[in-house]
Amino acid sequence: MIGKSRISSRALAANGVVGSNNETQSDLEPTTSNNQQKSEQLSSHLSDGVKYIYFTPNTQANGYDFIAKSIKTKDFNNVRIAIICEHATNAQQMMREMGKRSVASLLLTTATTTAIANKKASLDGLLALQSDGVLTSVLIATDDMLPTLAHYGKVKVELLIHSTQPLPHVFQKRANTFILSEGNEKERQVIVIRTPAVVEQLSQIEASNPIDALLSPLPSLLPSPMRSPLPSSLSSPLPLPSSLSSPLPLPLLSQRSPTQLDDDAMSSTSVSSCSLQSMPHDPIEDASATSMLNTYNKFEVLALSKQKLESCYQISDIKALDGRIKAAMTEMSHEHGKKPHRYAWPHTANHRSLCVIGYEASGKTWSYLPWLCHKALQNADEGRLGACCIILCPDARHGEKIAVCCEKLLSTMDEKKPVVMRLFEQDKIQMVLATLKVTCGILMTSVELLLLAKDEIIFDANFVRCMAFDNINVLWNQSKNDCEQLIDWLFENLSIGVSGTQMLISGRQWCEAVMNRLLPKLDDVLLLFTDALEASLYGRIQQEMLFIDPQRCEVEILKVLLSKNLKEERVVMVCDSNDEANYLMIHLLSAGIRSIIINKSNQVNTFKKWSHEKRRNVVIAIDDMIPKLRGGRIDLLFHYKPASNWRRFKTRFGLFYGNYKTQTKEESHSNATSIICITQKDGDVIWCMCNFLLKHEIAVPSAWLTSFNEFRLTAERLNPIPKQPMCEQMLSYGNCWVRKCQYRHQVAQKELARPIEYFNKLHIEFYISYIHTPTRFVIKDTSLPIAHLYGGLPITKLEDSINLHYIKASNRSLHPNPRLNDICVVELKERYQRVVVIGVNGKQIKVRQLDNVMEEVNIKASEVFVCKEFFIHEPVQCQELCLTGIMPCTTERIWSAEDKKLVLNVFLKERQTHRLSVFNADIDFAFNDKYFARNIFDSNGNDLKSFVLNNMPVLHDEKVLISLQKLFN
Repeated sequence: MIGKSRISSRALAANGVVGSNNETQSDLEPTTSNNQQKSEQLSSHLSDGVKYIYFTPNTQANGYDFIAKSIKTKDFNNVRIAIICEHATNAQQMMREMGKRSVASLLLTTATTTAIANKKASLDGLLALQSDGVLTSVLIATDDMLPTLAHYGKVKVELLIHSTQPLPHVFQKRANTFILSEGNEKERQVIVIRTPAVVEQLSQIEASNPIDALLSPLPSLLPSPMRSPLPSSLSSPLPLPSSLSSPLPLPLLSQRSPTQLDDDAMSSTSVSSCSLQSMPHDPIEDASATSMLNTYNKFEVLALSKQKLESCYQISDIKALDGRIKAAMTEMSHEHGKKPHRYAWPHTANHRSLCVIGYEASGKTWSYLPWLCHKALQNADEGRLGACCIILCPDARHGEKIAVCCEKLLSTMDEKKPVVMRLFEQDKIQMVLATLKVTCGILMTSVELLLLAKDEIIFDANFVRCMAFDNINVLWNQSKNDCEQLIDWLFENLSIGVSGTQMLISGRQWCEAVMNRLLPKLDDVLLLFTDALEASLYGRIQQEMLFIDPQRCEVEILKVLLSKNLKEERVVMVCDSNDEANYLMIHLLSAGIRSIIINKSNQVNTFKKWSHEKRRNVVIAIDDMIPKLRGGRIDLLFHYKPASNWRRFKTRFGLFYGNYKTQTKEESHSNATSIICITQKDGDVIWCMCNFLLKHEIAVPSAWLTSFNEFRLTAERLNPIPKQPMCEQMLSYGNCWVRKCQYRHQVAQKELARPIEYFNKLHIEFYISYIHTPTRFVIKDTSLPIAHLYGGLPITKLEDSINLHYIKASNRSLHPNPRLNDICVVELKERYQRVVVIGVNGKQIKVRQLDNVMEEVNIKASEVFVCKEFFIHEPVQCQELCLTGIMPCTTERIWSAEDKKLVLNVFLKERQTHRLSVFNADIDFAFNDKYFARNIFDSNGNDLKSFVLNNMPVLHDEKVLISLQKLFN
C-alpha cells in the first residue's frame, strides 16, 4: 500500500550531499572586498542536469545583492523565476529588498492570495500567465503556500532560489511544487543561500562525534537513553471557527479530493511529509479580530470567548442558580467544580452558549447540566407546558445516564417539577408528545427521532430555553445528513441567542465540519478545551515525526535545532526524567546551544519569563512540570521521547496554549510545530497519532502507517503465530492498521499456493446478491440461470436443485468428521446450501456459504451433512467483488452504517425495486477468492468509484496490487 518515503537526489543536492567533487567557481560571484572574499563561500555543481549554486554571504545585504544580480543576468521573457522563503515575514522582507534592487516581484502568501481573490482575480489565472511567460515578475512564495499552489498544479520555473538552506524534507516539498522545466541545461538552476553558522556547526558535527568525547568523563552522570528513528511529518495549518476569528479551514479528507496514499521509499533519516488538500480560505481581516477574542489558560484548560470570563470554584458561587439545584448538587457531591466548570458554570448562568471539548469523564456534561435543569425548573414554576429543554444523545444508554442525573437534580422539587422524558424508539413518539402537552419537561432523544417529531413538539421560540448536543462528534458520525438538516431547521425555527434558546454543546473530539455549521452562528459562545491535543487542531499546530537511525540520533536532533533561528524562535524540548534532561543539556552544549532545564515547581516563573524574552535559550522540560508551564508563544515543541502514556503525551500540547492567546495577523501564518522522535519501540505512539488524525478525517502521512505496519511485521517475525488465521486486512489491502490485531500477518504455505491471478481487460456483468460494505459485494454472473428470488436474493437453478434434493430426509446423511476445506451441506435460513469448512473447534464448525451471501457462520457438527459428489464439482454460484484501494477513514477500516445506507439508497436505488438489475465491472485481478475491480458501473453508466469518492471521507490507495505482491516476496 504505502512504502518508505524517499528523499530525492535533488533534496540531497540542495544540502550539498551530491556532486561535491564537481565544485566550480560561479560567474555570478558578486564584487566584494578582500576581507569579504575571505568569509564568503561560493560553489556549484551539476546534478540530474540542474546546476546547483551555493552562496554563503558574510552579511544579509550581500545575500540579497547576490540574488538580485543572479536574477538580472536572466532573460525575463524566457526564464521563469521563483524565490521560496520559510515564513511570510521573510517573504515580505525579500520583496522589499528586491524592490530596492530594481527587481519586480509578486508576493504569494496566504494573506496576499486571499486579497487577490477578494479583487475577483484568481490564483490559477496568475499562475497560467506566469507559465505562459506573459507575467515576467519573480514569484516570491512561502512554505505554507505549497499545498495551495500544488492544488492548482505544478509551477514550472527555470531558476529556483531558496532564501535559506532547507532541510531535505522541506526541499522535497518545494521540488514537488516548483518543477524545473525541461530545456537547455544551462538555463535550469537552483540557488541556495546558506547561513555561515549552520554550515560550520553541521560540518563539525559530521566530521567528528563530539558527543562521545563529551560523555566519556561522565559515564555515571549521563546514562545513554535508548533512542532510534526513521521519518514523517504532517504539515497542516488548521482553523479557528469563523465566530472566533478563524483564518484557515481545516484540511479534511475532502469528499471531492480523496487522499492518495503513496508508495515512496523511506530513507534511514528524514522527515517525510504529506501535503493535505487545503481549500480556499478567508484570512484574518485585521489584528483587531483576534484582539476581540478573550483567551484564558488557567486550570489546565483553554477557554476562548468574545466575552470576558469569570471563574468560580464551587456551585455556590453561581448566584443566579436556583438554591434547590445547588442543594441537590451538594447531596450528589458535585458542588466543587472540575477544571472546565470553573469557566463554564458562570458563563452558562449568563444564558450564553457553550461548547466544551475534552477527555472522557472530564465533566463535559456537568458543565451545562445544572443550568439546563435550572431553566426547566424555572419554566415549570411559571406553569408552561412542553419540552422546554432538549438534550440530543447518541443512544438510549447514554441518554439514560444523563436522564438519571437530571432526575436527581430535580428530586427535591414539589409535584410541579418538570418531567424527564426519554424518546429513543419511534413507536413511543405519540406517547411522549401526549405527556409533554400537559406538563413541562426535559426531552432526551436522538437526532433522527427529533427530526421525525419536530413538527409535533411545541417549539415556541420563547419557550425552548436550552438545546444541548451531548457527544456531538458521535452524533455527527452517526448521521451527518440528519445533523445538517436538524441544525439548519433549529436556526430557522428557534430564536437562538442570549434572549432566546441557549445552545449547549459537548464532545470528545474537535469536529471541524459540524463546528463550522454551529459556532459561526453563536456570537456568545465559550469554546472550552480540556484536551490539549484536540486544541492543537483548532490552533493549527503542525505535526511531524522524526524517524532517525539510532546511531545518528543526537546528530540528527542537532541538525533540526541548528536549522532554527534560536535567537528568535522559542524551542521547548520535552523528556521524561531528570536524567534525560541532563543528557540533552550536555549534548546541546557540545554544539554551542545553551539550554535551561525546568524540573522544579519554583521554576514556573522562569519559564514564563523565558517565553517573553527576545534572546532565548532552548528550554528542556520534564513531563511532571508540563501542566504548570504556561506562558507566551513557542515555535517548536520537540518530543525527545514519547511520554509514558497517551494522556501524558497529549498534555504536552498545553505548552501551545500561549500561542492561541498571543496570535496576531502575522503569527497566524507562521505556524508552530510539534516534532516527535520515534524509535522502533514506539509503534504504539505512531498508531495513536494515525488514529487521532483519521478520526478527525485528516490525511495521515504514508510513512507513518508504513512504519507502524513494518514494526508489527518485524515483531511477528521474531514471535510467529502460525496457527492463527490470516488477517483479513492483509488479504484485502496488503497491510494492517489494527492496533493490536490477533491474526497472522505473515503469509503461510497455504496462501502461497494460491497466488494472485492477473487479467487482461476482463469485463464482467453481474447481479448484486448481497452488500457487505459500500465497496464490497457478493455477485452472481448474469450467465447463470436464475430460478427465482428468495428473500430478495436471486437463487440459481443449481441452488434450487440442492435445496430440493436435501429437503427429502432420505437424501441427507450426517458428515462423520468435517475437516478444513471440506465442501458440505447445511440448512441456513430454511434452505439447504453448500458451504466450505473454514474452522473446526471440537463440536463447533465454522463454515462459509458458497452460493449465496458468502457469510461465515458457526454451527454444530451434528448439523453438517455430506455433500453428494455430483454437487461438489459444480461451480460456485457467487463471487466476492471489491472496489480496489477504496477504504474508510479509520484504522479498523470499518465502514459506517450511514455510508452503507447511502450506497443502498442512492447508487443502488434501482436495485431496491428491481433485484435483477445488471451491473458491470472492469476487473484488475483476483486474489483470495475475490475479484478486485477498477470500477463498478450500473446500467445507466454511473460509476461507484466516483460516487464513493465524492460523498464519503475515504482513503484511496492505488497500489494495493503492489502491496499484495509484496506478501509473496
